[in-house]
Amino acid sequence: MRNRFCTSLFGMALLTVLFTGCENLIGFPDIPNHTPVPVIEAVLTNEPVVQRVKVSYSVSLSDTNSCRPLEDALVRVISNDGDTLEYFHQSKGWYHSAVFAAAPGIIYRLEVVIGGETYSSTGEVIEMNGIDSLHCRYDEESAFGDAGYYVYMNAGRVMDDTRYYIIDASRNDTLKTNGSEIWIFSDNLVESINNIKLPLSFTENDSVTIELYSISKTMYDYYYKLAYEVLNLNLSNISYRTNLPQLFHPAALGYFQVSAVSRKAIVIK
Repeated sequence: MRNRFCTSLFGMALLTVLFTGCENLIGFPDIPNHTPVPVIEAVLTNEPVVQRVKVSYSVSLSDTNSCRPLEDALVRVISNDGDTLEYFHQSKGWYHSAVFAAAPGIIYRLEVVIGGETYSSTGEVIEMNGIDSLHCRYDEESAFGDAGYYVYMNAGRVMDDTRYYIIDASRNDTLKTNGSEIWIFSDNLVESINNIKLPLSFTENDSVTIELYSISKTMYDYYYKLAYEVLNLNLSNISYRTNLPQLFHPAALGYFQVSAVSRKAIVIK
């Protein structure tokens, strides 16, 4: 389960930009009449683990806090086969469920009730072949960065229809794909998901874990747009406008990512 988004991508972009849908453009919350809006961050996977949701309010650029945790929301996931997964507040806006694994072929609807308003978003597990193997190689300085050891991922043959993915990498149990980095790709952009070079260098004897998450086309478009906005963010321009895809109804910041997960580790030699 990943929890990087509030401290990284949301800290950089989503908590500094408001949006209300595909047609309306809203500026930075640093403006005097900024009204905090809900921020919902949720990842539901097919792994049997405690699933988690973060609920908070947006803050203005001048606020020293990265987010304002919301501790009295009602959070649940309802499946189209009639099951309900309840979440309970733990600390600092994090809500935890019992151990649960999402299954393919089922639609899941996340509902977050805040002050009598119910915010909802849906998703389903996208099956994938997963990571087949990892290998590493020492490469000289290139477009990927400085000279060092780079990890290459093989993930089997491309499936019959297009799949979309997001990748996390950890070095010695420390997550590396945070901050300004977000790795997404589609298997219609490559001939096969084999021998893909991951854009981070490592040193000898590092223990590296790669996690591959399948995501929906909607989530892929969301992350792609988010990465574009971060790269083109100009904090000096208070009239800046953005228009990220709306994933919650009614409008709220955030995402509900439902994923299959594949994970492998390698020691750099």
